Amino acid sequence: MFRSRCPYPSLGIGPGQRSLLLSTLEKGLESYSSRPDILKLKPQAHTSLGSDWQKLKRGHIEAVAMLLEMYPDREIYFLARDSELLYDLAKFVTRDESALQARVHLLNISRANMRAEHVREYLAQEGISVATLKAGKKILFVDTGFSGTIPHVVSEYFSPELRPQLKTHLMSSANPAHPSTRVFLTSINPAAPGLNPGSMQGSVLSYEHMPRYTDRSDGFSKVKGRWEPVSHK
Repeated sequence: MFRSRCPYPSLGIGPGQRSLLLSTLEKGLESYSSRPDILKLKPQAHTSLGSDWQKLKRGHIEAVAMLLEMYPDREIYFLARDSELLYDLAKFVTRDESALQARVHLLNISRANMRAEHVREYLAQEGISVATLKAGKKILFVDTGFSGTIPHVVSEYFSPELRPQLKTHLMSSANPAHPSTRVFLTSINPAAPGLNPGSMQGSVLSYEHMPRYTDRSDGFSKVKGRWEPVSHK
């Protein structure tokens, strides 16, 4: 089964290697790979989050199902940190479908590191390079909102001929070039189908500000031959 592979497939390392990798980081840095794998965590009820979280869970399931169905020919890259929870859900619901799960990736590219040194090397390591795009690989970037700035910056690392291989889908889009995910927005506000998705920025910002396991990565460090998204503690 695909889920029995190493618990950090995007990093290509096992638990023992992970401990060694983290111990070799420069002092004062935190590695994004310290984030636990959803398939290795014990299920736990979060009753303190109330009914809103129950609605959000439904929205996550419906959004992931829609993305997998809408883009059957694309590798789906959820952009961290804002889309982490969507990635976790996508990984969990495809745990028995190896072909589907192989299309699901977590990419730590944000406004804080999208122009950082070595971002090109990190992208290539995660399967997004001139070679893979020329070979026909099609990419879908998934982010929460709002204009698609991060995918746009990433696309500028490639020639105009290769950029059609890169598409973007947002939960709430204020950019007519990128679709919104109304099934996700409806879980936040039942009136969402009748609203302009761009008008729901405040609600999506509240979602983005939910606690995360790590800080936002602001650069990349090479550790044991791999590029690690890192943040300063």
